[in-house]
Amino acid sequence: WVTGNIGSANTSGIEASASLKYNPGSFSLNLNAGYSYTRAKDISSEEISNKQLIYIPLHKANGILQVSYRNLSSSWITSVTGRIYTTSDNSSYLDNYLVNSLSGGYKLNFNEHSADIRLKIENIFNVSYQTIAYFPQPGRTYFLVLSLRFKT
Repeated sequence: WVTGNIGSANTSGIEASASLKYNPGSFSLNLNAGYSYTRAKDISSEEISNKQLIYIPLHKANGILQVSYRNLSSSWITSVTGRIYTTSDNSSYLDNYLVNSLSGGYKLNFNEHSADIRLKIENIFNVSYQTIAYFPQPGRTYFLVLSLRFKT
């Protein structure tokens, strides 16, 4: 068995992003936003030629707000995904969803080396959603991250 394309598709779209930075002294504020519009059509069959390809959302957006003061930092991440079709005739779909995450940490410096300890909470509002039909994504999850950097 070997995979192979058996149809044809026409994909077009647009992506946009914007960022804003404010850095007075030891304080830093960064805001980043992005949006993508992806029109993906199956052109191999006339009966579904104007339909969106499965698992490719038409609209997707995200935003990140990062705040830091000296060695402390925090970030809020928001991601919005539009309707995702699961059948080629677009009769079945997964609902759009919005997921938020929060992260905060502290960076320790040791001469030329550093350690970053961070607590992350993903899907902070415990949203129930799927990116693939019948495979739910995890609810609220917690991470404790320790990153070590050694300069040689």
